[in-house]
Amino acid sequence: WDMEAGILGGRSFTLNQIEHGHLRREWAEPCFHACIVCASLSCPDLRAEAYVPAKLREQLDDQMRRYLSNPTKGLKVSSPKGGSGGGGAAVQISRIFLWFERDFLVADASLQDYVLRYVDEETKANISEAAGGGVVRWDYFVYNWNMNRSD
Repeated sequence: WDMEAGILGGRSFTLNQIEHGHLRREWAEPCFHACIVCASLSCPDLRAEAYVPAKLREQLDDQMRRYLSNPTKGLKVSSPKGGSGGGGAAVQISRIFLWFERDFLVADASLQDYVLRYVDEETKANISEAAGGGVVRWDYFVYNWNMNRSD
């Protein structure tokens, strides 16, 4: 991410400069974190189509929903030990939400509010059911930096 990735307007850029120096600074758009990926196993999956201006908002929202629907790296709901209900629940989310929490708080009052905006009703119900009236503990996946590849 720190090697030259290309030249734009006669100036060379790294991927880090593009992501952090331009995209994150110019646009307060947290969904970029589900779209710009380094290809590690814990990164969001690459989109099968190019991002285009005419449907960019729809694509950004869809990409965040897809990421959070992946229980291996986006969001996972766990019931407390001994079954569901009564003792709270754990929700694990990507470390991307920890590392870039300020970006997500631009859009919502809390990180949980932001995440819940992008999960389906079934997932929201699973979180509520797993909590069983107890506290929902939010935690983060261990980030797997191994390269994602197709075999």
